[in-house]
Amino acid sequence: MKLIIGLGNPGKKYENTRHNVGFRVVDQLSREVKAPDFVLDKKFEAEVSETKIGEDRVILVKPQTFMNLSGKTVSKLAGFYKIESQNVWVVADELDLPLGVIRIRDNNKTSTHNGVKNIIETLGTSEFARFRLGIKTETMLSAEAFVLEYFKTNEEKVISQVIEKTADIIVDYLKQGEIKSQTIDLSE
Repeated sequence: MKLIIGLGNPGKKYENTRHNVGFRVVDQLSREVKAPDFVLDKKFEAEVSETKIGEDRVILVKPQTFMNLSGKTVSKLAGFYKIESQNVWVVADELDLPLGVIRIRDNNKTSTHNGVKNIIETLGTSEFARFRLGIKTETMLSAEAFVLEYFKTNEEKVISQVIEKTADIIVDYLKQGEIKSQTIDLSE
């Protein structure tokens, strides 16, 4: 069983902001594999959709705790379903990477992303896969304000490609049964 978490903030206000690309990837993944609609599960504080991809039972998750408390949802789900950390895959925006870059790691010791930091703290380990989607642009001023902005029209074209590519990669990894650490640049 795999737990695939897209990080973001709940509510229409944040729907297409830079910080919500994780939600957008699991939405895209859900459409691609024709998963059931997401349902709000209050005990996990998340919108959840369960499906099968390849040989794996997969739980797609959009935490409703707001970004910086994402670990609360992840630890509840991992504990309830007895999912080991190597079967937890987290998809999130990344300010340290330029817009258009996807960086995939099967584990990573640290993170500058507050949502990912919270997951590390609540799981008690950093041994989980990360799909980091670059959002950094030349016009970025304040990080806190920047992540809550909407993409400009030309940026939206790039991030839409990144979202589709990331969903495709996740499906491929599930079918192959393994993750390969890699960096993909779609910014060109």
